[in-house]
Amino acid sequence: IGWLEDDPSTDERALLEDLARRLGEWALLLELVGAELRSLTNDGRSLSDAVDHVVKRLDRKGVTYLDRDDEQQRNLSIQVSIDASLNRLSEDYAQRLYELAIFPEDTAVPFKTIEQLWSGTADYDDFDTEDALEAMNRLSFFTRYDTRSKTLHIHDIVRQVLGEKLADGIPIH
Repeated sequence: IGWLEDDPSTDERALLEDLARRLGEWALLLELVGAELRSLTNDGRSLSDAVDHVVKRLDRKGVTYLDRDDEQQRNLSIQVSIDASLNRLSEDYAQRLYELAIFPEDTAVPFKTIEQLWSGTADYDDFDTEDALEAMNRLSFFTRYDTRSKTLHIHDIVRQVLGEKLADGIPIH
């Protein structure tokens, strides 16, 4: 809740705590949902309306209970959270994000390498690449985004979900 401008009220804090419990208090999922809540509140929704929106989205996608010991259920919830964040990106940026799934797991990916990839797939230059990466970072798609070393890390599960959305990664390689 560090992204909130004001401290949440007691009722808002209770809503956030309930949502965190529902999400299994799993850090990656909380970060992704937190980015969605931040975006929704920045767009003018109240915090309680934003939480309600996220809860309804989770319900509509069939996730009514998250067992933190059930990896398949947890991954489904991550899929729903990633989809919610993807809806905040332009279609072009979403496609660029899917393309990041070609990079190996547990690897620091240099911004320059991403620029080279996107130069070939979307005619991006260094400014386009930076703008796209910044938009993606604001939605918490990366576990680490280091502007000093100009590298990023993508969580393995996020990478897996993105790879499933990538139509055909072979030509991109």
